[in-house]
Amino acid sequence: MYTLWIFLLGVIATIGIQWLKPQIHKWYMWLAFAVWFFWTLLGISFVRVNLSGNHVQAATVGAFLFFIISIAAGIYLARISGLKPASKITAKINN
Repeated sequence: MYTLWIFLLGVIATIGIQWLKPQIHKWYMWLAFAVWFFWTLLGISFVRVNLSGNHVQAATVGAFLFFIISIAAGIYLARISGLKPASKITAKINN
């Protein structure tokens, strides 16, 4: 079963890299996306290990902390890399 999960993770990572390749040209943006991807995987494994050991409180806190930070970092990376354009309100303030 774990072989299937690792294979699917590799497919998702490869598709993501191929999709981002024409849009990101700076090395530090690639590093930021790699760190974000690692942080998300770390959160998933933390929650899974704690749930398998019946540590429900630790899994709940871990899910909250890891995934809130991961979602916020993902939105921030999308904004600074140009994948998500600025909202109309932000555009009016900046102009």
